[in-house]
Amino acid sequence: MSDLSRCSIPHWRDVAAVIPEDYQFDGASSPFRIVYPLIYWSRTTRTAITIAARVHDYGYGPARLHGAPVVAADRSLVPLALLDREEWDRLYHSALVAMGHPRVAALHYWALRKVGGHAWRKNAQKMQRKGIKTYADWLTARR
Repeated sequence: MSDLSRCSIPHWRDVAAVIPEDYQFDGASSPFRIVYPLIYWSRTTRTAITIAARVHDYGYGPARLHGAPVVAADRSLVPLALLDREEWDRLYHSALVAMGHPRVAALHYWALRKVGGHAWRKNAQKMQRKGIKTYADWLTARR
């Protein structure tokens, strides 16, 4: 965990507010995703997963870059680029809990901690291959 973990991480809604409207993400890339319609029959559950996944994917991707937005957390400003993988996973978990899905949050958090490292590394390699080193690079590359 980074030194920032001693401070509060930002609220997931504050992070969601700085994500560009046209940000494209692949949703919850969980090993359980293929069976979501069967195990998550509720539309509200699937919607909550999608909302939380948008924030999480942003954290695993462009928010890690130098120059990413800064968000308030407990009367201080937190550069999103300083959050580590575990903190982004905790944001995902807290979003699902806040939306009323604690069991789903626990299951998904467990899966993220077990296999999320692959996506974390893959996204870093993908941005590096594309020459994206800063948030400004990312903003330019996606246009």
